[in-house]
Amino acid sequence: IPLATIDAEPGDEVHTIGNSGVGDSALWRYSTGTVRQRGYRRCNVSGAWIECQILETQIPINSGDSGGPVLNSDGELVAINMASHGQQ
Repeated sequence: IPLATIDAEPGDEVHTIGNSGVGDSALWRYSTGTVRQRGYRRCNVSGAWIECQILETQIPINSGDSGGPVLNSDGELVAINMASHGQQ
């Protein structure tokens, strides 16, 4: 998947592909929605703290979506799906 050369902005349409895993009749799950907001925060990645750009979307995150691509309408990668709950 090619990386996007332009950042996704609020209001942009985005698309996700996830794998729901065992027990679901769908091998892949496609969802679409728009970007709500874009921001930055420090994220712990394998023990290292880095500045991360965060996209909040109006797409529901399904079980198995984490780690899957978030694509713009040109099929370019703008983010990776991740859901979190509580303090990170």
